[in-house]
Amino acid sequence: MARYRTYRYKITNPGKYMGSETEIILRSSWELDFAKHCDLLPTVLEWGYEIVKIPYRDPLTNTQKVYVPDFFVRISRGRGKSEDFLFEIKPMHEQRIQNARNREDAMAIARNEAKWREAIKWATRHSATFEVLNESDLYTGFDNIPNRKRQIKPFSHTNSTKPLVAKRRGGSKIASPQKSTTSRAYSSVSKAAKVAKVGRVSKVGKV
Repeated sequence: MARYRTYRYKITNPGKYMGSETEIILRSSWELDFAKHCDLLPTVLEWGYEIVKIPYRDPLTNTQKVYVPDFFVRISRGRGKSEDFLFEIKPMHEQRIQNARNREDAMAIARNEAKWREAIKWATRHSATFEVLNESDLYTGFDNIPNRKRQIKPFSHTNSTKPLVAKRRGGSKIASPQKSTTSRAYSSVSKAAKVAKVGRVSKVGKV
């Protein structure tokens, strides 16, 4: 199993953190940058890292597993009002089939879509919003990443060449991954509005 670099972050405002930890270990530099903004931005009232657990069925193994989104964030909307968000941070090649580099990415996308469907349901039940943030949302310089010329087929655990297609109740189909299921099903707002939700600031810069 591959080992990934981890990043330690000492929380500056522990009163805002939804947990007893004063230092957390993050799994990527993107998560580290996002955690710093949650900690330091005055518009963020509360936040937590990997504090929500959501059951889902893995389409690759057909087994029940638990998905843990990256961040839970409560943002002030002024006049005593607030808004809750679940944020997942993922690169485009694990979010959009158009950007998949290989079969492994296609498998990751199939699994991620199963996780994110359940995250949307969880968010709806808890009056929250679920959003997936990629490099284009977090940083400047990634806005015009082109789709790959040689498209990777969406992964199906049955080894079928047909795209994964979910059906609504009543039999009508929803978009398949070949038509960017992720971008349509998991983005309820424009990218500009999505970035504004992360504390009403411009994109973060790499540190």
